[in-house]
Amino acid sequence: MKTAKILIFSLITLVYSNNAWTSPLCQENALGNAPCNNTLLKSGEVIPSTLSSVDTYLWIEGEIKTHQEIYRQKKDLYADMFRYLDGREMNNKKLEPQIKKEWEGTDDDFQTLYQISINIRAVQARLQYCYTSNGGCGPVRRMELEDQLALVQRSKALLLAKRPILSHAGIEEYIKKRVQDFKNDDIPVPADEIKNLVKNASRETAQTLLDKVYSYDRYLNDRNAPLTHKNNGAYAKKYL
Repeated sequence: MKTAKILIFSLITLVYSNNAWTSPLCQENALGNAPCNNTLLKSGEVIPSTLSSVDTYLWIEGEIKTHQEIYRQKKDLYADMFRYLDGREMNNKKLEPQIKKEWEGTDDDFQTLYQISINIRAVQARLQYCYTSNGGCGPVRRMELEDQLALVQRSKALLLAKRPILSHAGIEEYIKKRVQDFKNDDIPVPADEIKNLVKNASRETAQTLLDKVYSYDRYLNDRNAPLTHKNNGAYAKKYL
């Protein structure tokens, strides 16, 4: 079961404490008044080692279905964002106000991320001066700058956690190059450039999420997957 546990840990990226799942095998046996360990599992918990191989497979299948639906919803969001920014008609016109609000928030957060990146560059430059110059600054000043850098980097991490689309490689590279030129500090990032960056990031992110959904489809429809009756326990263990 070591391989199964590794697979489980790779699948659990989010915790959904309100979702509980009971083994279909356990339910079936209970209806037949057969002995049944009616273990209730919360999605995101590690499977007990006492769980049968077939039940373990079914648990993983349930986790995949849950994550697949989340990826599908996020894919739809970014696909609609791309259509909105590209001037295309959205699949569901009723969602346009929501997508517009999402875009406006992303635009504001991009500007904030840009300013944070400028601050990080400035603090890093001061620290570099402290480290390389003789008597440039004392240990107390270095500690102050290190704390300041940690704080502003934490602000960046929190912003990216709030708005993951801004961590796209294209956006990251654009900001990195722009902040290297100190002349740009007082010049706002052009609105059309932000729009194009977010549009491309939305398109690529939607495609990545769609690929993930398809990969889960292939797993869920695998003809070699074990059947769900007890006699397939040995094969289920090998399959996992």
